[in-house]
Amino acid sequence: MYFLYCSPRVTLESQACDEAADKLVSHADEVHELFRTS
Repeated sequence: MYFLYCSPRVTLESQACDEAADKLVSHADEVHELFRTS
C-alpha cells in the first residue's frame, strides 16, 4: 500500500507521506478489528 501513495522525493514530502501512510495503516487496522469482532 505504501508504494501506491509514496515515491521517493524531497525530505519534507517524504515525511508527510510517511505520516499519511501511518494513518492509512492504522485506519486499516481499525477496520479489520471491526470486521473481526462483529
